[in-house]
Amino acid sequence: MKEIWDGSMDTVYYTSDEATLRAPCKVTIGRDQISVSYDLEGENYQYTGTADAPGHFILALANRPEETGGATLHRFPNSKLLEGYWEEGGVKGFWRIRLHEKLEPLGG
Repeated sequence: MKEIWDGSMDTVYYTSDEATLRAPCKVTIGRDQISVSYDLEGENYQYTGTADAPGHFILALANRPEETGGATLHRFPNSKLLEGYWEEGGVKGFWRIRLHEKLEPLGG
């Protein structure tokens, strides 16, 4: 069963600047897959990935082939909080995603 959530993403550590980034996001979580989509300064970013272990995901920047990027996210069972590490174009940081509202369940 897949879950789709509206959430908010915070960058809590950022190597090249202060960690002030906050953006709404959409998160889809399946048994073995996850995707996170958000917009910043008119640009859309989509990270997709698979579970390395239950609640532990490895993601790649999926929709921007001109940029390199990767991330991890970790979630305890039934938690509305995901946390992890990201790297994008040589810049690194930590991010936290709060799941606010479940939008709709999907089969799968």
